[in-house]
Amino acid sequence: MFKDNYTINFVTTAHHTTDNRGTRLDIETNGPVHSKHSEEEEKFLGSGYYFWDNSMDLGHFWGKTHYKRKYRIYEGEIKLSDKGNKLLDLVGRREHQIAFEKLKKCIISIDPKRKSWGIGNIIELLRLMDLDHDYKGIFDFSASRALEIVENPKGGMKFVSYRSNKTDLKPRIVICLYFLKGDMLNNFRCVFSVDKYK
Repeated sequence: MFKDNYTINFVTTAHHTTDNRGTRLDIETNGPVHSKHSEEEEKFLGSGYYFWDNSMDLGHFWGKTHYKRKYRIYEGEIKLSDKGNKLLDLVGRREHQIAFEKLKKCIISIDPKRKSWGIGNIIELLRLMDLDHDYKGIFDFSASRALEIVENPKGGMKFVSYRSNKTDLKPRIVICLYFLKGDMLNNFRCVFSVDKYK
């Protein structure tokens, strides 16, 4: 379903925001905090380790709005490749967007009650199906990347002065690693902490 005619290597600096749990050294040593997807608490891209794609500003935004200003930001380098740890890129690969839309339509045709499902639910279903021998390979991604669309983007800039059409120079791009293996995440370290001494 997600067949590509070329190979892509994806490398980015990523920011992971957490509350003040444990010590900085614990999280630097043991890795980022895992977010679990459930019916009660859906996650944007399913269960995994969440990062902002190269945006310390969004790390601060998340900490202030979700952790009541008691937070830390960790930074690391994410490396993914079509030859190993593959990325489902719903931002920069049009063929992935088209294939994902087709999959959603297929899921709805089988079960119309799933029409309201978001991306996270669909990815969780595909990951579960991928464990079944009959569907092996339906979702062979190690990570996903998506754009969160906001109504009035902070980085909004007009293309031309006399029209309202804009692009966003500060997009909210979310990355979710489904597991940590090999060199997917490198140089993971705390770059901001409200509590300077822990």
